[in-house]
Amino acid sequence: MPEVRDIREYKRALRDKCKREREKLSLKRKQELDTAIAQRLLRCRSYKNVGTLLIYMSKGVEISTSYILEDAFSSGKRVAVPYCRTDVTDLDFYYISSVDMLSPGAFGVLEPDPLKCEKFEDYDGGLCIVPALCYDINGYRLGFGKGYFDRFLSRYSGMTAGLAYSFQVKRSLWHGRYDRAVDMIITDKYLKSCGQTEGKKPCRKSGQGIM
Repeated sequence: MPEVRDIREYKRALRDKCKREREKLSLKRKQELDTAIAQRLLRCRSYKNVGTLLIYMSKGVEISTSYILEDAFSSGKRVAVPYCRTDVTDLDFYYISSVDMLSPGAFGVLEPDPLKCEKFEDYDGGLCIVPALCYDINGYRLGFGKGYFDRFLSRYSGMTAGLAYSFQVKRSLWHGRYDRAVDMIITDKYLKSCGQTEGKKPCRKSGQGIM
């Protein structure tokens, strides 16, 4: 990675580039890639064996999570989705049994009602699907710039997985000392383990290699 003199400018430019790349995808092509990513995750041992899935509600250029949600509900997993605490730029997760329990919240994203749903509090358990615009091969991410997931991940020690388009996986991204890499990256072409920590059992690399 070339020398970075202004981290904020570097991230802004890369976010803009990644968004443009995604916006250029036709609806049909995006659906094909999103489905391939979802199917690869569903075949993964870490997903099959986990009892609780933490997953974001996708919107716009984000990789769709609807197929994953359907499988999680039908296979009897407990599903928890984020509620944005805009006063502190942080997330809490709440269990839902159906998407019918959600309504538009912060930034127009579907959210649970914290007064009606049970809060997720097992920060050592589950599998968390982490959104990003791109990842590098070590599992570090470029998010959407709000910082919500960064704060949640700073206290969550369960398994993590990042969904990514293979053409947006980078060799290296700038990251800070306290940034946390995901345990595995799932793309439309391959699954790659990275950022493994003691006691976790993420999937090994499968499919094609990094392009």
